[in-house]
Amino acid sequence: MFFCAAPLCSYMKIQGDTIFLHPWDMEILARYGGLKGFLDAEKSHREQTAMPFLPSVHQAVDVLCSENEEQVSYLRHNLRLRLLYELSNSSAFCYRTAVISKRDKTSRILHIPEYNLMRIQKRILSEILAYAKLPACATAYQAGANPRAGTAPHVGKPVLLKMDISNFFDSITFQMVLSRAFPSQYFPKPVGVLLAKLCCYCSRLPQGAPTSPALSNIVMAPFDEYMFSYCKKRGIAYTRYCDDMSFSGNFKPGPLIEKVRCFLNAMGFAVNEKKTKVLRQGQRQTVTGIVVNQKQQTPASYRRQIRQEMYYCKRYGVRSHIIRTGQAEYIADSSKSRDGKRVFQRRFVQHLLGKISYALYINPEDTKLHAYREDCMRWLDRS
Repeated sequence: MFFCAAPLCSYMKIQGDTIFLHPWDMEILARYGGLKGFLDAEKSHREQTAMPFLPSVHQAVDVLCSENEEQVSYLRHNLRLRLLYELSNSSAFCYRTAVISKRDKTSRILHIPEYNLMRIQKRILSEILAYAKLPACATAYQAGANPRAGTAPHVGKPVLLKMDISNFFDSITFQMVLSRAFPSQYFPKPVGVLLAKLCCYCSRLPQGAPTSPALSNIVMAPFDEYMFSYCKKRGIAYTRYCDDMSFSGNFKPGPLIEKVRCFLNAMGFAVNEKKTKVLRQGQRQTVTGIVVNQKQQTPASYRRQIRQEMYYCKRYGVRSHIIRTGQAEYIADSSKSRDGKRVFQRRFVQHLLGKISYALYINPEDTKLHAYREDCMRWLDRS
Protein backbone atom coordinates (compact mmCIF):
# COMPACT_ATOMS: atom_id res chain seq x y z
CA MET A 1 0.00 0.00 0.00
CA PHE A 2 1.43 3.43 -0.88
CA PHE A 3 0.39 7.08 -1.05
CA CYS A 4 -0.24 9.09 -4.18
CA ALA A 5 -0.52 12.88 -4.07
CA ALA A 6 -2.81 13.02 -7.11
CA PRO A 7 -6.28 13.63 -5.64
CA LEU A 8 -9.53 12.25 -6.95
CA CYS A 9 -13.09 13.44 -6.43
CA SER A 10 -13.01 12.73 -2.69
CA TYR A 11 -10.16 12.84 -0.23
CA MET A 12 -8.36 9.69 0.90
CA LYS A 13 -10.15 7.58 -1.68
CA ILE A 14 -9.10 3.96 -1.76
CA GLN A 15 -8.69 2.25 -5.14
CA GLY A 16 -7.37 -1.28 -4.94
CA ASP A 17 -4.15 -1.17 -2.90
CA THR A 18 -3.69 2.57 -3.44
CA ILE A 19 -4.87 5.36 -1.15
CA PHE A 20 -5.06 8.72 -2.86
CA LEU A 21 -4.38 11.70 -0.62
CA HIS A 22 -4.64 15.40 -1.18
CA PRO A 23 -1.54 17.24 0.02
CA TRP A 24 -3.65 18.99 2.69
CA ASP A 25 -4.86 15.63 4.00
CA MET A 26 -1.38 14.69 5.22
CA GLU A 27 -1.42 17.10 8.16
CA ILE A 28 -4.64 15.48 9.45
CA LEU A 29 -3.04 12.05 9.86
CA ALA A 30 -0.83 13.16 12.75
CA ARG A 31 -3.92 14.07 14.79
CA TYR A 32 -5.07 10.43 14.60
CA GLY A 33 -1.68 8.78 15.07
CA GLY A 34 -1.24 7.87 11.43
CA LEU A 35 -3.32 6.43 8.63
CA LYS A 36 -4.72 3.46 10.57
CA GLY A 37 -5.99 5.70 13.35
CA PHE A 38 -7.58 8.00 10.82
CA LEU A 39 -9.31 5.16 8.96
CA ASP A 40 -10.59 3.72 12.24
CA ALA A 41 -11.98 7.12 13.23
CA GLU A 42 -13.62 7.51 9.81
CA LYS A 43 -15.19 4.04 10.03
CA SER A 44 -16.58 4.76 13.49
CA HIS A 45 -17.96 8.10 12.31
CA ARG A 46 -19.73 6.58 9.31
CA GLU A 47 -21.21 3.77 11.41
CA GLN A 48 -22.70 6.31 13.80
CA THR A 49 -23.87 8.96 11.33
CA ALA A 50 -23.54 7.63 7.75
CA MET A 51 -22.28 11.15 6.95
CA PRO A 52 -18.91 12.08 5.43
CA PHE A 53 -16.01 12.32 7.87
CA LEU A 54 -14.91 15.95 7.91
CA PRO A 55 -12.05 16.35 10.42
CA SER A 56 -11.14 19.82 9.12
CA VAL A 57 -12.41 22.56 6.82
CA HIS A 58 -10.08 21.27 4.10
CA GLN A 59 -12.05 18.04 3.82
CA ALA A 60 -15.27 20.09 3.79
CA VAL A 61 -13.91 21.91 0.73
CA ASP A 62 -13.24 18.57 -0.97
CA VAL A 63 -16.80 17.37 -0.33
CA LEU A 64 -18.62 20.61 -1.16
CA CYS A 65 -16.53 21.86 -4.08
CA SER A 66 -15.23 18.70 -5.77
CA GLU A 67 -15.79 18.55 -9.52
CA ASN A 68 -14.03 15.22 -10.22
CA GLU A 69 -10.76 16.84 -11.27
CA GLU A 70 -7.73 14.67 -11.76
CA GLN A 71 -5.58 17.12 -9.82
CA VAL A 72 -6.23 20.14 -7.61
CA SER A 73 -3.49 22.63 -6.85
CA TYR A 74 -2.94 24.32 -3.51
CA LEU A 75 -4.00 27.58 -5.15
CA ARG A 76 -7.28 26.21 -6.47
CA HIS A 77 -8.03 24.49 -3.17
CA ASN A 78 -7.32 27.66 -1.19
CA LEU A 79 -9.49 29.72 -3.55
CA ARG A 80 -12.37 27.33 -2.90
CA LEU A 81 -11.81 27.52 0.83
CA ARG A 82 -11.80 31.30 0.59
CA LEU A 83 -15.05 31.20 -1.42
CA LEU A 84 -16.76 29.12 1.29
CA TYR A 85 -15.70 31.54 4.00
CA GLU A 86 -16.75 34.56 1.95
CA LEU A 87 -20.18 33.04 1.32
CA SER A 88 -20.59 32.10 4.97
CA ASN A 89 -19.56 35.55 6.24
CA SER A 90 -21.66 37.55 3.79
CA SER A 91 -24.81 35.45 3.63
CA ALA A 92 -27.01 38.54 4.15
CA PHE A 93 -25.95 39.70 0.67
CA CYS A 94 -26.22 36.30 -1.03
CA TYR A 95 -30.02 36.02 -1.11
CA ARG A 96 -32.83 37.59 -3.08
CA THR A 97 -36.28 38.04 -1.61
CA ALA A 98 -39.47 36.78 -3.23
CA VAL A 99 -43.02 37.26 -1.95
CA ILE A 100 -45.70 34.72 -2.86
CA SER A 101 -49.39 34.89 -2.08
CA LYS A 102 -51.06 32.14 -0.07
CA ARG A 103 -54.60 30.84 -0.47
CA ASP A 104 -55.66 32.52 2.77
CA LYS A 105 -54.69 35.92 1.21
CA THR A 106 -51.59 36.28 3.38
CA SER A 107 -48.06 36.37 1.99
CA ARG A 108 -45.02 34.15 2.41
CA ILE A 109 -41.55 35.67 2.17
CA LEU A 110 -38.87 33.50 0.59
CA HIS A 111 -35.13 34.13 0.79
CA ILE A 112 -33.57 32.43 -2.23
CA PRO A 113 -29.77 31.97 -2.36
CA GLU A 114 -27.78 33.21 -5.31
CA TYR A 115 -26.16 30.73 -7.72
CA ASN A 116 -22.84 29.96 -5.97
CA LEU A 117 -24.41 29.61 -2.54
CA MET A 118 -27.25 27.55 -4.00
CA ARG A 119 -24.74 25.09 -5.46
CA ILE A 120 -22.93 24.75 -2.14
CA GLN A 121 -26.20 24.25 -0.25
CA LYS A 122 -27.28 21.54 -2.67
CA ARG A 123 -24.00 19.72 -2.01
CA ILE A 124 -24.53 20.05 1.77
CA LEU A 125 -27.99 18.57 1.26
CA SER A 126 -26.93 15.66 -0.96
CA GLU A 127 -23.58 14.84 0.65
CA ILE A 128 -24.34 15.44 4.36
CA LEU A 129 -27.95 16.14 5.35
CA ALA A 130 -29.46 13.41 3.17
CA TYR A 131 -27.85 10.79 5.44
CA ALA A 132 -29.45 12.07 8.64
CA LYS A 133 -31.65 9.50 10.40
CA LEU A 134 -35.11 10.97 11.00
CA PRO A 135 -38.24 9.66 12.76
CA ALA A 136 -40.90 8.25 10.43
CA CYS A 137 -43.51 10.56 11.96
CA ALA A 138 -41.84 13.47 10.11
CA THR A 139 -43.80 13.07 6.88
CA ALA A 140 -42.28 15.84 4.78
CA TYR A 141 -38.89 16.48 3.19
CA GLN A 142 -37.43 13.00 3.41
CA ALA A 143 -37.15 9.96 1.14
CA GLY A 144 -40.26 7.82 1.09
CA ALA A 145 -42.52 10.57 2.42
CA ASN A 146 -45.84 10.80 0.55
CA PRO A 147 -49.37 12.09 1.22
CA ARG A 148 -50.94 8.65 1.64
CA ALA A 149 -48.35 7.40 4.13
CA GLY A 150 -48.49 10.67 6.06
CA THR A 151 -52.25 10.62 6.52
CA ALA A 152 -52.92 6.86 6.87
CA PRO A 153 -52.43 6.77 10.68
CA HIS A 154 -55.30 9.25 11.14
CA VAL A 155 -58.04 7.51 9.11
CA GLY A 156 -61.29 6.82 10.97
CA LYS A 157 -60.22 8.19 14.37
CA PRO A 158 -62.84 9.66 16.75
CA VAL A 159 -60.75 12.75 17.59
CA LEU A 160 -58.31 14.65 15.41
CA LEU A 161 -56.18 17.42 16.94
CA LYS A 162 -54.36 19.78 14.57
CA MET A 163 -51.71 22.22 15.76
CA ASP A 164 -49.39 24.61 13.95
CA ILE A 165 -46.03 26.19 14.79
CA SER A 166 -45.85 29.98 14.35
CA ASN A 167 -43.15 31.37 12.03
CA PHE A 168 -41.59 27.93 11.80
CA PHE A 169 -38.47 28.56 9.70
CA ASP A 170 -37.78 31.99 11.18
CA SER A 171 -37.89 30.44 14.66
CA ILE A 172 -35.01 28.07 13.85
CA THR A 173 -31.82 29.87 14.83
CA PHE A 174 -28.19 29.46 13.84
CA GLN A 175 -27.44 27.91 17.24
CA MET A 176 -30.20 25.31 16.75
CA VAL A 177 -28.79 24.36 13.35
CA LEU A 178 -25.24 24.17 14.71
CA SER A 179 -26.05 22.09 17.77
CA ARG A 180 -28.55 19.71 16.12
CA ALA A 181 -27.36 19.29 12.51
CA PHE A 182 -23.60 19.77 12.94
CA PRO A 183 -22.87 18.78 16.58
CA SER A 184 -19.32 18.97 17.90
CA GLN A 185 -19.09 15.22 18.55
CA TYR A 186 -19.26 14.61 14.78
CA PHE A 187 -18.06 17.91 13.30
CA PRO A 188 -15.10 19.89 14.70
CA LYS A 189 -16.26 23.37 15.67
CA PRO A 190 -14.67 25.20 12.68
CA VAL A 191 -16.38 22.75 10.29
CA GLY A 192 -19.75 22.87 12.06
CA VAL A 193 -19.76 26.67 12.25
CA LEU A 194 -18.84 26.95 8.57
CA LEU A 195 -21.61 24.56 7.47
CA ALA A 196 -24.22 26.16 9.72
CA LYS A 197 -23.37 29.67 8.49
CA LEU A 198 -23.61 28.50 4.89
CA CYS A 199 -27.17 27.33 5.61
CA CYS A 200 -28.42 30.36 7.57
CA TYR A 201 -29.54 33.85 6.61
CA CYS A 202 -29.19 36.57 9.26
CA SER A 203 -28.76 33.82 11.88
CA ARG A 204 -32.08 32.21 10.93
CA LEU A 205 -33.12 29.33 8.69
CA PRO A 206 -34.20 30.87 5.37
CA GLN A 207 -37.38 29.62 3.78
CA GLY A 208 -36.32 29.22 0.16
CA ALA A 209 -32.91 27.55 0.61
CA PRO A 210 -32.66 23.88 -0.49
CA THR A 211 -31.11 22.88 2.85
CA SER A 212 -33.80 24.43 5.07
CA PRO A 213 -36.48 21.67 4.88
CA ALA A 214 -34.00 18.93 5.81
CA LEU A 215 -32.48 21.05 8.57
CA SER A 216 -35.92 21.79 10.02
CA ASN A 217 -36.58 18.05 10.30
CA ILE A 218 -33.23 17.50 12.03
CA VAL A 219 -33.89 20.33 14.49
CA MET A 220 -37.36 18.93 15.24
CA ALA A 221 -36.17 15.32 15.63
CA PRO A 222 -36.04 15.38 19.48
CA PHE A 223 -39.59 16.72 19.60
CA ASP A 224 -40.80 14.13 17.07
CA GLU A 225 -39.14 11.24 18.90
CA TYR A 226 -40.52 12.26 22.28
CA MET A 227 -44.05 13.02 21.06
CA PHE A 228 -44.23 9.82 19.03
CA SER A 229 -43.23 7.74 22.05
CA TYR A 230 -45.53 9.71 24.39
CA CYS A 231 -48.50 9.32 22.04
CA LYS A 232 -47.86 5.67 21.21
CA LYS A 233 -48.13 4.73 24.90
CA ARG A 234 -51.56 6.37 24.96
CA GLY A 235 -52.89 4.96 21.69
CA ILE A 236 -52.56 8.29 19.86
CA ALA A 237 -51.23 8.59 16.31
CA TYR A 238 -48.80 11.49 15.71
CA THR A 239 -47.37 12.91 12.48
CA ARG A 240 -45.77 16.23 11.57
CA TYR A 241 -45.70 17.78 8.10
CA CYS A 242 -43.34 20.78 8.30
CA ASP A 243 -45.06 23.07 10.84
CA ASP A 244 -48.38 21.16 10.87
CA MET A 245 -48.80 18.60 13.67
CA SER A 246 -51.62 16.05 13.70
CA PHE A 247 -52.75 13.84 16.59
CA SER A 248 -55.60 11.33 16.34
CA GLY A 249 -57.23 8.71 18.53
CA ASN A 250 -59.60 8.57 21.49
CA PHE A 251 -58.22 11.10 23.98
CA LYS A 252 -58.88 14.37 25.77
CA PRO A 253 -57.26 17.16 23.72
CA GLY A 254 -56.60 19.62 26.58
CA PRO A 255 -53.70 17.85 28.34
CA LEU A 256 -52.05 16.97 25.02
CA ILE A 257 -52.30 20.56 23.77
CA GLU A 258 -50.59 21.76 26.94
CA LYS A 259 -47.88 19.10 26.63
CA VAL A 260 -47.11 20.13 23.04
CA ARG A 261 -47.17 23.83 23.89
CA CYS A 262 -44.74 23.44 26.81
CA PHE A 263 -42.30 21.29 24.83
CA LEU A 264 -42.27 23.68 21.87
CA ASN A 265 -41.83 26.71 24.12
CA ALA A 266 -38.84 25.03 25.77
CA MET A 267 -37.30 24.51 22.31
CA GLY A 268 -37.85 28.15 21.32
CA PHE A 269 -41.01 27.72 19.25
CA ALA A 270 -44.55 29.03 19.73
CA VAL A 271 -47.89 27.44 18.89
CA ASN A 272 -50.13 29.29 16.45
CA GLU A 273 -53.20 29.24 18.70
CA LYS A 274 -55.52 30.37 15.90
CA LYS A 275 -54.79 27.16 13.98
CA THR A 276 -55.32 24.75 16.87
CA LYS A 277 -58.39 22.68 15.98
CA VAL A 278 -60.15 19.72 17.55
CA LEU A 279 -62.20 17.81 14.94
CA ARG A 280 -64.51 14.95 15.77
CA GLN A 281 -66.05 12.33 13.50
CA GLY A 282 -69.17 14.38 12.87
CA GLN A 283 -66.97 17.08 11.31
CA ARG A 284 -64.78 16.98 8.22
CA GLN A 285 -61.36 15.80 9.36
CA THR A 286 -58.45 16.72 7.10
CA VAL A 287 -54.71 16.20 7.39
CA THR A 288 -52.47 18.10 4.94
CA GLY A 289 -55.51 18.71 2.74
CA ILE A 290 -56.66 15.08 2.65
CA VAL A 291 -59.96 13.99 4.17
CA VAL A 292 -59.48 11.11 6.66
CA ASN A 293 -62.94 10.60 8.24
CA GLN A 294 -63.55 7.11 6.83
CA LYS A 295 -60.95 6.74 4.12
CA GLN A 296 -58.29 8.83 2.43
CA GLN A 297 -59.98 11.14 -0.05
CA THR A 298 -59.40 14.51 -1.66
CA PRO A 299 -61.88 17.19 -0.51
CA ALA A 300 -65.31 17.21 -2.13
CA SER A 301 -64.65 20.69 -3.56
CA TYR A 302 -61.56 19.39 -5.35
CA ARG A 303 -63.45 16.48 -6.90
CA ARG A 304 -66.41 18.72 -7.71
CA GLN A 305 -64.19 21.03 -9.72
CA ILE A 306 -62.84 18.07 -11.70
CA ARG A 307 -66.39 16.84 -12.34
CA GLN A 308 -67.51 20.26 -13.60
CA GLU A 309 -64.51 20.62 -15.91
CA MET A 310 -65.13 17.17 -17.38
CA TYR A 311 -68.88 17.80 -17.81
CA TYR A 312 -68.39 21.01 -19.78
CA CYS A 313 -65.51 19.60 -21.84
CA LYS A 314 -67.76 16.73 -22.94
CA ARG A 315 -70.77 18.96 -23.58
CA TYR A 316 -69.09 21.84 -25.44
CA GLY A 317 -65.72 20.42 -26.42
CA VAL A 318 -62.38 21.18 -24.78
CA ARG A 319 -61.61 24.25 -26.91
CA SER A 320 -65.02 25.84 -26.46
CA HIS A 321 -64.96 25.17 -22.73
CA ILE A 322 -61.59 26.94 -22.32
CA ILE A 323 -62.84 29.97 -24.26
CA ARG A 324 -66.23 30.11 -22.53
CA THR A 325 -64.64 30.04 -19.08
CA GLY A 326 -61.94 32.55 -20.06
CA GLN A 327 -58.95 30.57 -18.82
CA ALA A 328 -56.36 33.06 -20.04
CA GLU A 329 -53.33 30.86 -19.33
CA TYR A 330 -54.49 28.56 -22.15
CA ILE A 331 -55.46 31.25 -24.68
CA ALA A 332 -53.32 33.44 -26.95
CA ASP A 333 -54.06 35.78 -29.88
CA SER A 334 -53.59 34.26 -33.32
CA SER A 335 -54.25 35.63 -36.80
CA LYS A 336 -54.35 32.11 -38.22
CA SER A 337 -57.52 31.15 -36.36
CA ARG A 338 -61.01 32.15 -37.50
CA ASP A 339 -61.88 33.57 -34.11
CA GLY A 340 -58.41 35.07 -33.58
CA LYS A 341 -57.60 32.77 -30.69
CA ARG A 342 -55.02 30.08 -30.26
CA VAL A 343 -56.10 27.63 -27.58
CA PHE A 344 -53.60 25.33 -25.87
CA GLN A 345 -55.96 22.39 -25.48
CA ARG A 346 -53.25 19.80 -24.88
CA ARG A 347 -51.73 21.78 -22.03
CA PHE A 348 -55.15 22.21 -20.42
CA VAL A 349 -55.94 18.49 -20.69
CA GLN A 350 -52.53 17.59 -19.22
CA HIS A 351 -53.22 19.90 -16.27
CA LEU A 352 -56.66 18.36 -15.76
CA LEU A 353 -55.18 14.87 -16.03
CA GLY A 354 -52.65 15.77 -13.33
CA LYS A 355 -55.44 16.76 -10.94
CA ILE A 356 -57.32 13.54 -11.71
CA SER A 357 -54.18 11.45 -11.21
CA TYR A 358 -53.54 13.04 -7.81
CA ALA A 359 -57.12 12.35 -6.69
CA LEU A 360 -56.74 8.75 -7.86
CA TYR A 361 -53.45 8.42 -6.02
CA ILE A 362 -55.21 9.37 -2.79
CA ASN A 363 -58.21 7.12 -3.51
CA PRO A 364 -57.44 4.51 -6.22
CA GLU A 365 -60.92 2.98 -5.94
CA ASP A 366 -62.85 5.98 -7.33
CA THR A 367 -64.44 4.58 -10.52
CA LYS A 368 -65.59 7.99 -11.82
CA LEU A 369 -62.06 9.31 -11.68
CA HIS A 370 -60.82 6.27 -13.61
CA ALA A 371 -63.37 7.05 -16.34
CA TYR A 372 -62.30 10.71 -16.39
CA ARG A 373 -58.68 9.66 -16.80
CA GLU A 374 -59.59 7.49 -19.79
CA ASP A 375 -61.42 10.44 -21.39
CA CYS A 376 -58.37 12.67 -20.93
CA MET A 377 -56.08 10.05 -22.42
CA ARG A 378 -58.31 9.84 -25.51
CA TRP A 379 -58.27 13.64 -25.90
CA LEU A 380 -54.49 13.65 -25.69
CA ASP A 381 -54.22 10.91 -28.31
CA ARG A 382 -56.32 12.98 -30.73
CA SER A 383 -54.44 16.25 -30.19
